[in-house]
Amino acid sequence: MRYNIQVQGIEFTTSAARHGYTKQDAIHAMLNCRYGPLTAASRTSGPAPDLYIGPPSTPDVLVPLIEVMVVRQGRTLVIFHVQAAQQRNLDLFT
Repeated sequence: MRYNIQVQGIEFTTSAARHGYTKQDAIHAMLNCRYGPLTAASRTSGPAPDLYIGPPSTPDVLVPLIEVMVVRQGRTLVIFHVQAAQQRNLDLFT
């Protein structure tokens, strides 16, 4: 689901930074996504997240694609997961 609304902000959570990627990496991957967005099943009682897979802002030959999971809370996008793209998530798009 592409967000066709104006957002007031983008929140980058502590859990999103756990694997060393930055807010800029996540935004770059979302704006330049190779796969997605795809609405994924929620593992919590919250809203279903959207999955994007795209390149980080700094090219990396060892990790060419990262996965980004985001939910919308009001007019804020909350990025809560960023890591190297896992094969199981890439397989969702084939």
